[in-house]
Amino acid sequence: MNPETGVRIEIASPRHFERGQLAVRIVLACVLGWFGITFGSLAALGYLVLPILAASAITSVGGDNYLGKLGRQLGRALTWVLRCEAYMMLLVDRLPIEDDPGVSITIGYGGHPTLRSAMWRLVTSLPLAAVALVLAIPSAMLWFVAALWILFGFAMPRPILAFQLGVLRWQAQLLVYQGSLVGSYPWSFDTTSHLAAAAA
Repeated sequence: MNPETGVRIEIASPRHFERGQLAVRIVLACVLGWFGITFGSLAALGYLVLPILAASAITSVGGDNYLGKLGRQLGRALTWVLRCEAYMMLLVDRLPIEDDPGVSITIGYGGHPTLRSAMWRLVTSLPLAAVALVLAIPSAMLWFVAALWILFGFAMPRPILAFQLGVLRWQAQLLVYQGSLVGSYPWSFDTTSHLAAAAA
């Protein structure tokens, strides 16, 4: 785990993705979009809501107790969200309704959260959020390229998977920071991964 980010994500992507699972993703995106739910709107909501939730919980139970109990519950919820994101970003080929051995997410809880530090993160994380917005553009374009690769039955190019993994890790760093689950300021675009299981 990177000590400066407090979160570690390892993905074992399959060499070939199923066309049926691609169709499931498209249907899910269309259904959610019909109700006005997009990943962009969810990300913006998380950016604003997580510090407020953390601040409220820290005020109620204190910083140490927050990291010991409520913060870990929030961490489990964020882990599930990140698993969904990994599925939708074409990093894995299983819906997160069951444990997927191809997705490993570990949060290194730490720091000394306070009400002030939780709310201050709305300001200090602005550069991280801006980079996440910029990264979303090439990520979306690569998604369409990857979808074509799947449709034609080709093996997924490793550079696409590496970039998408870097984007997912950036989002994870932002989420755990906004939730006051880590004390350090994250700043790492890491595209390296252990993909030996996927390449086998």
